[in-house]
Amino acid sequence: MKSPGIRTTLASVSLALLVGLALLTALPSAAQPDSTQIRLASDVWPPFTDVLGNTRIAIDLVTEALGHSNQEVRIIIREDFGKLMEGIVAGTYDGSAALWHSTEREAFLIFSRPYMENRLVLVGRKGADVSATDLASLAGRQIAIVGDYAYNLTGANNEAPEWISGQSDQENLQNLLKGTCDYVLADAFLIQHVLERYGAKAEEALQVSPNPLLTRTLHFAVRKDVPDAADIIAKFDEAIRKMVSDGSYNEILQLNWIRADVDGDGLVELVMGSAYTGPDAPDSGYDVLTTGQSTDGTYSRYWIDGQLYSSWNEVPDQYKAVPTTIPAPSLTGGGMLNLDF
Repeated sequence: MKSPGIRTTLASVSLALLVGLALLTALPSAAQPDSTQIRLASDVWPPFTDVLGNTRIAIDLVTEALGHSNQEVRIIIREDFGKLMEGIVAGTYDGSAALWHSTEREAFLIFSRPYMENRLVLVGRKGADVSATDLASLAGRQIAIVGDYAYNLTGANNEAPEWISGQSDQENLQNLLKGTCDYVLADAFLIQHVLERYGAKAEEALQVSPNPLLTRTLHFAVRKDVPDAADIIAKFDEAIRKMVSDGSYNEILQLNWIRADVDGDGLVELVMGSAYTGPDAPDSGYDVLTTGQSTDGTYSRYWIDGQLYSSWNEVPDQYKAVPTTIPAPSLTGGGMLNLDF
């Protein structure tokens, strides 16, 4: 049998290459990412932003929400917040997962709607007066705080309290329980975790102000010159709304109940984030937002598994069963609290 000629062999190879290229171009789009990675920079501010492996709920919320639209994200953690902002202005970073809004920043950033709030609340030992509405009324009192807690409170008033700088909120709360300070200033999110995790022990030991001394909304923001910046923000806002509704927001915060306006009627609902409620109606929940949101002052509306119930009696019994086992909270490190009452 005669061997094939060189021309025939080359023709066969060429045909094979063309077929291979055609197959490659026909592969599903999943094999060819159609999203451009955005670089989001944050500083170390537990439990909201931190390095990988520590609790960083703001970063987790943002990356989860962006994942709904297949947006690739790279998180960069920097120690110096000032340098971080300079990097965003210079284009080194595309934005940040967690920023407070300001008119100055609005000149070069597009901000999402607020996806949570930072609320600094006054905490004392049981029976303490926590009704203060400003720092001046706390002059002379010893108040423990982590650094300046990024709120720049320590120089806010000449008639300031005596500030005691602690290494962590856990250390500060333990010192409060020991009586070595009068009060602690801590974020409402952390205190909600204490109340949910320790229940009656926390309620018997701590007095928590219902009114924060300072509230600031937290936003995801990207530079205006980032391609499709407005679309990225719009998709993020919609994803957060869905996460609040389906319970995945609760899951990231590891809170059983949050309070949010799920159906957009201006009134908040208690939103369940687990498979059980227990037999008794909840009497509190973590407020996702308080700024610009009205409430009827009651806890009579419940959002469970995508369904609104106007009273506790309407909630099906299947959700009220007492669970045989309750998972232990895992948010105990990197900014979360593990207290010894």
